[in-house]
Amino acid sequence: MAKPSHVLIVEDDSFLADIYKMSFAQNGHTVFVCSNGREALVWLNANKPDIILTDLMMPDMNGFDFLKQYAGEKGILDIPVIVLSNLGQESDKVQCKAFGIKEYLVKTEVDIDTILQKAESYL
Repeated sequence: MAKPSHVLIVEDDSFLADIYKMSFAQNGHTVFVCSNGREALVWLNANKPDIILTDLMMPDMNGFDFLKQYAGEKGILDIPVIVLSNLGQESDKVQCKAFGIKEYLVKTEVDIDTILQKAESYL
């Protein structure tokens, strides 16, 4: 288990957000959930997590726009970002990696333990 940390999860699917939140909390992490990129940007103005996990397909502000705006903010490089998406196209992965993300995981190809392990490897 990694050291306890603050995790920001940006996910509009409340079922998945709850699973992620519960799994990280059971490993001793403090978890914050935002349901879209706009909400996450507002939250990040006042808080600094140790890691960010974000979906791409969300209402109001999708993950691509969130990453684009956040990548322009000072300090992006010191907070690891993992994308969790159902989009598996190579072009989506390349676009996200250009923003400096650490991992791109396709939700249907990984289980929660793998997500937790990947995230904790950056803490």
